[in-house]
Amino acid sequence: MVLVLVIGDLHVPHRAVDLPAKFKKLLAPGKINKILCTGNVNSKEAMDYLRGVSADMTAVQGDFDDPSVLVGGNPLPLSASVTVGTVRIGVIHGHSVIPWGDRLALSGVARELDVDVLVSGHTHAFEAFESEGRFYINPGSATGAFSSFRPLVSVPLPVPPAAAAAAPALESDTVAGDVEVGNGDAGKNDDAVANDSKDEKKLDHQESPVDAKDNAINGEEESGSDEEEEDDEDDNDNVHDEDDPINPIGAWGAPAKKKRKKKAKETTSAAEGANTQSPPPAPATVVEKERVRTHKLVSDIVPSFALLDVQGNNVVVYVYKLIDGDVKVEKLDFVKKMV
Repeated sequence: MVLVLVIGDLHVPHRAVDLPAKFKKLLAPGKINKILCTGNVNSKEAMDYLRGVSADMTAVQGDFDDPSVLVGGNPLPLSASVTVGTVRIGVIHGHSVIPWGDRLALSGVARELDVDVLVSGHTHAFEAFESEGRFYINPGSATGAFSSFRPLVSVPLPVPPAAAAAAPALESDTVAGDVEVGNGDAGKNDDAVANDSKDEKKLDHQESPVDAKDNAINGEEESGSDEEEEDDEDDNDNVHDEDDPINPIGAWGAPAKKKRKKKAKETTSAAEGANTQSPPPAPATVVEKERVRTHKLVSDIVPSFALLDVQGNNVVVYVYKLIDGDVKVEKLDFVKKMV
């Protein structure tokens, strides 16, 4: 029996502080015979820790590993192959597999390396499957480091019952005693509002001297415009219809002139209407309540690693996952088919 630790994507210290304490308790020195690391360890301290678990370690280079870092005097390779018993195992990080984690693309890598088991990482999510007589395993991220392959999710923050009752909402809202937008009568009693309404009605029926003068001028302008339209109509009595090839309507002469006058009149009226519009009322003061953070963005990556128990052509896979603070173990079997 040979125990092989399959682990990777630690991302220490950039995305995680360290391995979970419960994982470290399980990975005591002297229990593991061999380590296969999918890369992205990212620190000398984490690499030294893995070597302390087992000195027989095969590691590959991840996309965040420093290529200048040497292991045993040599840079980390992009891929590696080892034989345990009668089972040939290949190791890659997986960032060069496009699309990432794609099963068809992984099967091409397994054929190229000519291996029975292909170990890959990069997606930070555990996966194991069998296809065409080969076994594929992704141990996930041992630290649960976040990955761009899996976006962050929003989860609610725990709020104490007493704080939840007194916590203000996120949205802007009015507070008692403040003026609400669009309500100019806020703060007045019913009698004051009624009196204001009566005064407004009286003012509506009264006409100021300036308004009377403007109305007189506008009446003269309208009568003048009507006379001009009548003259235009008289001029157009003898105009040919639209089927006349010599003088079609709108081509030249009185019809075109009438259209220009009508358009100029409409433009002038629109401009006068825009100038007479009253400016919008100033918005009332709104008091914003203090914003309270109710959610946070977290990674849904579950910390995980795997142990391979190789016995001849039989491989038993034990999957370790840290879920809600407890380590869960799942067992999978793979038997190499002898040719």
